[in-house]
Amino acid sequence: MKFATLVDIDELKGLCESYTAITGAVTAILELDGTILIATGWQDICTCFHRVNAVTASRCRESDTILAGGLEKGRKYTIYKCKNGLVDVAVPIIIRGEHIANFFTGQFFTEEPDREYFIRQAAEFGFETDSYLQALQRVPIFSEAIIRSMMEFFTRLAQLIGEMGLARQELLLSNEKLLQNRNMLTHIINTIPQSIFWKDQNSAYLGCNHAFAHEAGLNSPENIIGKNDFDLPWSREESEKYRADDREVMDNACAKKHIIETQQQMSGRVAWLDTTKIPLEDASGTVIGLLGVYEDITERKRAEEEKLAMEKQLLQVQKLESLGVLAGGIAHDFNNILMTIIGNADLALLRINKESPVENNLRKIEAAAARASDLAKQMLAYSGKGKFIIDNIDLNRLLEEMLNMLQISISKNAILRLNLHEPLPTVEADATQMRQVIMNLVINASEAIGNKSGIIAITTGCMDCDSNYLKNVWLNDNIIEGLYVYLEIADTGCGMDKDTISKLFDPFFTTKFTGRGLGLAAVLGIIRGHKGAIKVYSEPKKGTSFKILLPASNKPEDIFNVDATKDNWKGSGTVLLVDDEETIRGIGKEMLQELGFTTITAGDGREAVEIFKNTPDIALVIMDLTMPHMDGEECFRELKKLDRDVNVIISSGYNEQEVSQKFTGKGLAGFIQKPYKLSDLKEVIRKYYGR
Repeated sequence: MKFATLVDIDELKGLCESYTAITGAVTAILELDGTILIATGWQDICTCFHRVNAVTASRCRESDTILAGGLEKGRKYTIYKCKNGLVDVAVPIIIRGEHIANFFTGQFFTEEPDREYFIRQAAEFGFETDSYLQALQRVPIFSEAIIRSMMEFFTRLAQLIGEMGLARQELLLSNEKLLQNRNMLTHIINTIPQSIFWKDQNSAYLGCNHAFAHEAGLNSPENIIGKNDFDLPWSREESEKYRADDREVMDNACAKKHIIETQQQMSGRVAWLDTTKIPLEDASGTVIGLLGVYEDITERKRAEEEKLAMEKQLLQVQKLESLGVLAGGIAHDFNNILMTIIGNADLALLRINKESPVENNLRKIEAAAARASDLAKQMLAYSGKGKFIIDNIDLNRLLEEMLNMLQISISKNAILRLNLHEPLPTVEADATQMRQVIMNLVINASEAIGNKSGIIAITTGCMDCDSNYLKNVWLNDNIIEGLYVYLEIADTGCGMDKDTISKLFDPFFTTKFTGRGLGLAAVLGIIRGHKGAIKVYSEPKKGTSFKILLPASNKPEDIFNVDATKDNWKGSGTVLLVDDEETIRGIGKEMLQELGFTTITAGDGREAVEIFKNTPDIALVIMDLTMPHMDGEECFRELKKLDRDVNVIISSGYNEQEVSQKFTGKGLAGFIQKPYKLSDLKEVIRKYYGR
């Protein structure tokens, strides 16, 4: 420990100079290694005479050594009369038991000096006598009592100064450590992925970490200070809920843990949070605010919901499988029994007298057995083990053939509309079973409309279904990604709630006054037997939609009647296909894959821009002109901003001349008019590659 590091040397020097001016006594403070820190009021007899002569200077150094050596022996102070005739005193500066420096005073007399001694000394060492005697006359004389008081004063002063200096140093070290700890705490808080904040008693923010600031749309945590929840992006309802929780925590001085709540963040995203709030108290135990920590559990909640949905679907599959096995077994045995009944009834009718009154009873037995046989067929259909006569069928042609029968079967208040996508891939299916499915769903739609006016829309198309889309369908246990033909039957009827939808395909479940047999359970069994799936959407008082998905059976060349281009030209690279019609995206993706391209699809311009930003090496963009959110023209401009060399082919139902006017001089790579065949698409892309 160095004395110089504990005190302000300049300030202490000023204090010593004032002391010298009052008393005439010299002062000096030296480190233990001899370094002079302060020297004031030194007498001319020393500076101008004794310390400039080699012999007398050696006496001065001897005096310094003797004084310091006396202090090392533990004395409070040391008084020594040097050989040059003056008295010097040394006081140790001891701080908390450690001797760290020495305080010197002296160059005075304790009695009237011997003038003759100094005259002889001047002659001996060659000093100019008059000047030497004048310097001698300026040396003060102090009694031993005054010297002891001076030494006591300097001892206490030195200790006080040292203690104050040490306290100052400790304060500086403490502040430095506090600053280091604060910086470390700030670093830890800002590194933690959870969002952290703290508030005062009025729910005004006092601080937060980087994660919280980001979600609140702030550039820095410091910007949160003084704000309240109503100043941040959360909705008013959320802010009121947060403040109510704050009051509960602070009023009750009790933590509130694992609050599951939502938060409207600056990005527009609504997140699910798991929040814990604890009260902050001062030394007296008074609540002065609160500390809050929350974790974004959106993904976890989504995963839990998906897991729950999968478990429900698995239970549904297991239930349907079990019931299917039961239904199939019953139907098999039931058919054997019915065979006996029907056979005996037929034989009896052949053998009985036509005039017999029993004939009528036999006819009724025969009719009832026929209805029972139909029920057995439905049970087999439900089990997925019905007898299917498989053929490649076009659902559009099937619907056109059924149109008159469907119109006769529905209520007069319902209007039937067909929206058939042409051309449509064929599906491998049993036409009779498909007719039963369509008739069943259309009649259900008609009954849902009831006595009110309404619309039943039957729509066909094809789409490329990935795992995300297929996870929300009925019975996805044996369904794979790929191209599917869909048949959608939608009505504007009474709709269904979630509880009704969950029981929709249960055997003999009905919302009607009287049951109608297996109904939708048979529909599900038929579709399952065709390796398809059903997607149901319904809202009470708004209507219901049943979307049946069946695997497409033929390739894009067959779909689009390709016959003009039999060559084997193939492309390569990644193509971004942008269209708001899922049918176009599905068919287009299949066509591009057939031509050798890796294909990414987007449903509108905004999605296309995001995909283009995050996907390197997109060789070509094929984009619809008319789309929601961001149309093709605006999307084209945004893509050019991202990459001026981007290659875009516009697809539209408008003619090429009309579209080209919008993009003149803007670097459009090509145009293709809808509807187009695979050969048309190949020709446009090949023309682009051949430039």
